[in-house]
Amino acid sequence: MSKTIKRTRDASAVATAVWPDGAATLGAAAPRSLWSDAWRQFRRHRLALISLAVLALMGLAVIIGPEVLPYDPERIDFAAKNQPPSLAHPMGTDELGRDQLVRVLDGGRISLAVGLAVVVIAMTIGVAVGAIAGYAGGLADNALMRLVDTFYSMPSLFVIILVVTLVGPRFATIVLVLGLLRWMTMARLVRGTFLSLREKEFVEAARSLGASHVRIVVRHLLPNTLSPVIVAATLGIAGAILTESALSFLGVGFQPPQATWGRMLQEAQRAVVNDGQWWRGFFPGLMIFLTILAVNFVGDGLRDALDPRRFGR
Repeated sequence: MSKTIKRTRDASAVATAVWPDGAATLGAAAPRSLWSDAWRQFRRHRLALISLAVLALMGLAVIIGPEVLPYDPERIDFAAKNQPPSLAHPMGTDELGRDQLVRVLDGGRISLAVGLAVVVIAMTIGVAVGAIAGYAGGLADNALMRLVDTFYSMPSLFVIILVVTLVGPRFATIVLVLGLLRWMTMARLVRGTFLSLREKEFVEAARSLGASHVRIVVRHLLPNTLSPVIVAATLGIAGAILTESALSFLGVGFQPPQATWGRMLQEAQRAVVNDGQWWRGFFPGLMIFLTILAVNFVGDGLRDALDPRRFGR
């Protein structure tokens, strides 16, 4: 007994010497949360971090820019028409003398708002359908997956053009149609995760303790689907912006005088090809390119950051 006590005292002395401020709790470490680990991993992805900063600056610019610039995006000034980039008009002007910079920023409001709103709708529907299908299984799973297959089989661009043409190119119409045609991948991701988790020990323990089905889904299963859902939502923003730009480019999206990046590209076709006014198409196209690229890099960084196999590295 005395030898045991002596060895314990020696270990305590060594611990005190190494960690003077009372670190006698050998091997103790400050607990880290999931989000702190994810942020640490995300910061290692330099392109994702830079892209996040670019998106933040872009969002700030489209919100504040049209309010502080001395131009109105719809004001016509024939005296300043078709001017190349200059100090007065950093992105030039169009055939009506409208400043391209303020129109690019004003159009960015619409394009970014469409991307975020579409993803919210798609996430809401996809997570709900996937959770019910994955947790309930059986007949409900089969019925919901056949519904997913039905939506997948639809020619989405044709359906969007048809609905927008019949109802009208309003913001709510475009967002709702895009959201209703983009939730299927989210549903399959959530369903697959639920199918792999619903028979795990922690779910069985919750059932044995009398937890309701709603509590099991909300408190135990949904948090474990955050990683694929967040990544899919991030990448979905890029897809929604690209689709809205394509609709505006085809002339069935937002109508003049409302500026969007796709609409500005559509209006610039003849000016660029026939008159060599490169700035008319370059700057709206550049904004679409940078936004899609930045969102994809952020999604790539989130995928790595939320991968539990990378934690602790």
